[in-house]
Amino acid sequence: MPPIKSLATGRVLSDATRAVLLIDNARAKGCTEQPRITTTPIDAEPGQIAERWTVQRCGQTRTYRVRYIPTPQQAGTDVAISGPE
Repeated sequence: MPPIKSLATGRVLSDATRAVLLIDNARAKGCTEQPRITTTPIDAEPGQIAERWTVQRCGQTRTYRVRYIPTPQQAGTDVAISGPE
């Protein structure tokens, strides 16, 4: 799979990718085509960053809302996925 261009990097990007593909794989039963993923920044709640992830494969396109939520008490960032939209 080609690299994903995202506002997220490193472990956060890896976590987001894994979560989106886990959800998308359940909806793409029988599809063995590598997914093509693009991202677009979207409006988010104050203090958060959000993107719309578009996953294309096997003639289908699904979009997911991915939110990055800072967790300062844990020195990290949570990833929340909703969709497909």
